[in-house]
Amino acid sequence: MKISVLMPVHNSEKYLAFAIKSVLNQSYENFEFVIVDDGSTDNTSKIISSFSDERIKYYKKNHSGLASSLNYGLSKCTGDYIARIDSDDINLPDWLLKSVKYLSANPGTDILSSAVIYFRNDKVMFFWNPPVSDSEIKKNMYLHNPVNHTTALFNREKILRYGGYDETYKVNEDYELWFRLKDKCSFYNLPDYLGFKRFHESSLSYNPDSHQTLEMLLSDNFVKTNPTLKGKIYFFYGSKSQARKNLLNKPDLKNIFLWFNTLLPDPLFKKLKSSRLKLILKSKLKGSSKHNLELKNLLNS
Repeated sequence: MKISVLMPVHNSEKYLAFAIKSVLNQSYENFEFVIVDDGSTDNTSKIISSFSDERIKYYKKNHSGLASSLNYGLSKCTGDYIARIDSDDINLPDWLLKSVKYLSANPGTDILSSAVIYFRNDKVMFFWNPPVSDSEIKKNMYLHNPVNHTTALFNREKILRYGGYDETYKVNEDYELWFRLKDKCSFYNLPDYLGFKRFHESSLSYNPDSHQTLEMLLSDNFVKTNPTLKGKIYFFYGSKSQARKNLLNKPDLKNIFLWFNTLLPDPLFKKLKSSRLKLILKSKLKGSSKHNLELKNLLNS
């Protein structure tokens, strides 16, 4: 199976080399590595050029944003499946091998991802274990993005058939794509931790464009008929006043708990929504010494 690893890059000099090394060190070797430089003005080009590997296909273009760069990269890819990695993340050496093995055994799967470990600097922050099955992934998609973009592999032909990425989305372009394809494609998440996802304030995942995501979710027919779910959506993607107004419309216990959170001062409310506190606490109970060592070895490789 031919794989195209796709990595858009924009001013990523600080972390880029780690991401490139993690791709070139994959145990599965039948891939091309398409890197799209979205008009970087730092040392990104110099770093990419320092790697001499015939699998790398480097394209430089004027700055147009992430979704546009992804679509441009898709037009350059020739693989059966596209494998995504972000320029500030690090994937494990068996990421492609395990993914290809699953796809070969389950050819009906269109979009595949995995569990990942979030880290800051050189320390594990928390583990993210998304739902595994197609039905559970689609069920969870109405509130959060259950597909990890940086370890995702997807059927190139199907993604192109349905229009690729929506370039009006400045962030969360992957969530929009999965949500749009939820009734057209089959999903699966490997339970293995196949990537380390960097968590830092300048990363797009840290500052989601809540307004676009809110509109996307509220426009869905299922959401329109589910006031309990709508309340949760307003909490995570709307304003505090919108959340307070909607959370008590046919609430469940979680909605009531979230409503009390809206009584917090604005700075604390916003910090709470983006802190991943629940995942961090669960991860501390689980322990992370093994994965911290694994991360250290990857950073030093």
